[in-house]
Order: sequence, then C-alpha cells, then structure tokens
Amino acid sequence: MRALSERDQALFCHLYTDAESMRFIGRPLSITRTLAAFHSTLRCIREEEGGACFFAIVPKAGKRAMGLCAIQPVARTAQRAEIGIMLAREGRGLRYGAEVVRGRFRCPNGPGLRRSCYGQALSH
Repeated sequence: MRALSERDQALFCHLYTDAESMRFIGRPLSITRTLAAFHSTLRCIREEEGGACFFAIVPKAGKRAMGLCAIQPVARTAQRAEIGIMLAREGRGLRYGAEVVRGRFRCPNGPGLRRSCYGQALSH
C-alpha cells in the first residue's frame, strides 16, 4: 500500500462511478461529484488533521494500484477504526483485501493518526 495521491484519480473515478464497485456502498456518483470527492480527499490528506487515512492498494509484484483503502477512526477512546476497501474488477478474488485487514501494518489512534498510518504502511 502507499498513500493516495494525484496519480490515483483515474482509479478513484472508476470505482466511485461504477455500479458494480458501489453495490454495497451506495449509488454510483456522477463524474463531477467523484472528482470533487477525490480533490477533497487529497486536501484532507495534505491538511493532516488526524482523521481518516487513505491508501492505494498496489500488488507487491506490480506498479499499478488495484484498489483503495480508507481507515476511519470510529471511537478514539476505544482505539477502534473502520476499514473500507474498494477493489477494481481485476483486483478482486486475489486476497488483497484480506492482506490489508490481516494487519500488514498498524494504525495507532490519537493525535497524528494520519501521519502514523502512512508511516507504518509505507515502511512495509
């Protein structure tokens, strides 16, 4: 995994406008809303307010992202977080989601959550 960046715009737009990818999340977004959401997400990453962590899921043997992952704190005091994973069709069934959930990295809670998530994920 690596931090979500500008180079992930096409994948982000594909996933959020695709009915199959969105079937368990909600209605697919329009391209206009998807682009706005993508730029808003990048802004949140740059501002590092200590909230959700956003990643691109990249296979170890590849260079192209196959999916997206977000980790959102649910209850800071309980050190709980919600993990959201969206995979492109070509990344489904290959256990990428399981690797993310299995804990290939730790995401500590509290102030600086985003920075800690990125540091941990990028070091593996």
